[in-house]
Amino acid sequence: MKIAIDCRKLVGNKTGIGNYLESLLSKLLEIDSINKYYLLFDSLPQFKYESDQVEIICINKFREIFPSEQLYNVFWLNFLVPSRLKKLSIDIFWGPNFVKPIFFPNKNSIVTIHDLAFIKNKEDHSRFHSLYLNIYLQLTLKKNLKVLTVSEYTRSDVIKEFNLSEENVRVSYCAIETRNILPSNNLSLHLPKNYSLFVGTTEKRKNINVILESLAYSLQYGLETLPLVVVGAKGNGLEETKKKIKELGIEKHVYFTGYVTNEELAYIYSNAKIFIFPSLYEGFGIPLLEAMMYEVPIITSSVTSLPEVADDAALYIDPQSPQDLSRAVNRLLKNDSLQKELIQKGKQRLSYFSWEKSALVLLDLLREMESELK
Repeated sequence: MKIAIDCRKLVGNKTGIGNYLESLLSKLLEIDSINKYYLLFDSLPQFKYESDQVEIICINKFREIFPSEQLYNVFWLNFLVPSRLKKLSIDIFWGPNFVKPIFFPNKNSIVTIHDLAFIKNKEDHSRFHSLYLNIYLQLTLKKNLKVLTVSEYTRSDVIKEFNLSEENVRVSYCAIETRNILPSNNLSLHLPKNYSLFVGTTEKRKNINVILESLAYSLQYGLETLPLVVVGAKGNGLEETKKKIKELGIEKHVYFTGYVTNEELAYIYSNAKIFIFPSLYEGFGIPLLEAMMYEVPIITSSVTSLPEVADDAALYIDPQSPQDLSRAVNRLLKNDSLQKELIQKGKQRLSYFSWEKSALVLLDLLREMESELK
């Protein structure tokens, strides 16, 4: 079969979706020696795939006439891509970033939906982006379209929100590469000797404020606690977060690293005492797997997909309660055996997720579709 993939997320600074696509595609090419893959870009990538199964196609026309990149993205997908799919006689199109060409048949298409944050947490998305995705999915998520999600939670969310048939929605979990990255301590920022860690963008749904309020509460009432290190890209909640820190008077207890390299991130994880991830909404939650890999005990929210990912390898808290988080941090810091127990369970839980398993889900789906199309 000829399979086309929207690979725009592989160019530039890769987000979580870019990392998902890169890892899943790499494993798919390892286990599939039959199908031909056409990787579609809107700018020429700076890398090559050394495989006869792969052909890189750059489609970049009329960009200069569009006032915004968002509008060009809509035009690119729905007007430039379909003609190329037809010319190449493509059998199946896979959109790993929510969307497919509206005019390409659903029975020949797969989309990956990572979460419904653009519906559940609109404040973290531009009005255009939320409206666009919502309308787009209402138009395309119809009969015969195959959907991949990254967790059972998201699968259930998608089925209910868009009234889809259960057999058309499959789970292909996220994972992480467990190869060893040598930690680098060549950081321009000086970190405290002992610290708790949060990794993620400063968006409202990531719920950093509850960590800040918990830290202030613990300092006020003499509970065991640690300074907080925040790692991640600047989100639309950064200014509010900094304002909150000032209001609480905990400026000396919070450290922001901004963007870090993989080697720096490995160092920061490896030296953390606790990993705190109190998110209000997650389609999966990759940082949980990272904490497991670097053997950091986890405290996380008891909502959305997070219990599905962490299972028994974490302490769970009410993400709306700073006091609940303070108690969990205090309990964990005072209990070495609990820390070791969570670390050991984390190692076991990490083995449940692999890109090979997830690639096999996708490959099985491609084979089913091939049979249906005959």
